[in-house]
Amino acid sequence: MTDGERLVYLILGNIGDEVALRNICEAHIVEMEEIDDREKEFLIHTNQFYSNVEAFMDLHLETKEEFDYLLESGDIVKTSDGFVWKNVV
Repeated sequence: MTDGERLVYLILGNIGDEVALRNICEAHIVEMEEIDDREKEFLIHTNQFYSNVEAFMDLHLETKEEFDYLLESGDIVKTSDGFVWKNVV
């Protein structure tokens, strides 16, 4: 398993790319069907989906207060299946 694959596994766990992409699109208020493959690829690489707060905090060692700040500021968006950290490049 490569480092990139390990990171994807840590972030997504058992959740596949389609679920992550659907939630990323939800965070950006676009429908998956409205965007082409190039745009989907860009969204997957510039946004991060987390199934829960703990998954985010495990990877980034942030405090709950820091997470709440990112959520309130709109950098992290609550979605139907978890949270999306938008435009994290």
